[in-house]
Order: sequence, then structure tokens, then C-alpha cells
Amino acid sequence: ITNDGFGAYVWDFIPLKIASGHDFIRFPHLTMSFRPQDCIAAVTIPNGISGGFRSRLKAAGLDGFIELMVSIQSRLSPVLRSSKGSRAIVYATQRHYKSQRSTPQIDGRLEADLRTCIRDNKSPVKYQPEWIESIYNVLIRKRSNIQCGVEARFSYACPIVQSPEAVDLFAETWKAVEPLISFALADA
Repeated sequence: ITNDGFGAYVWDFIPLKIASGHDFIRFPHLTMSFRPQDCIAAVTIPNGISGGFRSRLKAAGLDGFIELMVSIQSRLSPVLRSSKGSRAIVYATQRHYKSQRSTPQIDGRLEADLRTCIRDNKSPVKYQPEWIESIYNVLIRKRSNIQCGVEARFSYACPIVQSPEAVDLFAETWKAVEPLISFALADA
């Protein structure tokens, strides 16, 4: 677990088996973060991913990307319902480093609750697919170091997060976000 200058939180990652013997930034990985306000289980798609991720995104088009996000939200719903105050986020972050060992400088970040791309009158989150569209456009038109992923954010007020079952909550999150991993590794 490291802080690496990211401020008041710590994080770590678990590489996928397919990444064994390779640089982890070439493959999706499972990330966990512990911030003062919440803890996060995420699937991270690094900037340096191998295998045509961006080309597949372009080929899928915006509708395909939204379909992928809706599928992930649907798979995450039971996990999120089990942990009060949790939510799923898709994000894209641009950053740069002054040197190899320096703290990353965040140049820009877009994030959206996955529910913004789903029409649901019962949801407190309103339908506004332009958020997901903005993230898609940043990813397919990138000219810089862009990392993306899907995060599940969990409140420390949740009894599960305060127990050993938090490990299962994170594992179930990562399994639910598997369609993103499969999409990213389609040609690997």
C-alpha cells in the first residue's frame, strides 16, 4: 500500500494473472483506495494499456460505450444495494509527472455516476448521458496520458465496510466490473 504523494489517502493494486511478468501499466488492474471520506474498489485501465483498447472504443461508438456502462451498473447494483451510501463512478483522468519518481500532477478529471446514463424515474440521480459522452470523447480523442476506470465508492458508515466482509464487498465489485476488463483485453 502506498501514498506516493497522492495526498491524504493510500492505495494499492492487484495485477491480473495475464499481466504476470509484464509491466502492470500495460494491463487493467484492480485498485483499492482508502480516502478520509470513503474507500474505493476500482478497475483501472491505465494509459499504457496494450492491445487496441482505444480502437475498440471507437469501433463500439458512443452507444456501445453507454451499453457497456449500463451493463456494469446493472451488475454492480446488488453490490451497491448491500452497502448503504455507495455508488459507482466512471472516470477519465489526465495527469503528468515532472520526473519518474515524482507525484503525479492532475491536469483534468471527468467523472460521472453510472446512473446518469440510465433512464430511471425512481433514481435520485437524473438521466444526463452527456457526462458519459464527455468521458467517451476524452478517451477516443486523447492526446495525453489518460487513465480511466470504474470505481465503487463505499462509505465508512456502512457496517460491511467496518467488518471483515469488506474484502468480499471489494471482490464482488471487481467481479461485477469484469465486462470492462474483458472489453479492454479483447485482443490480448
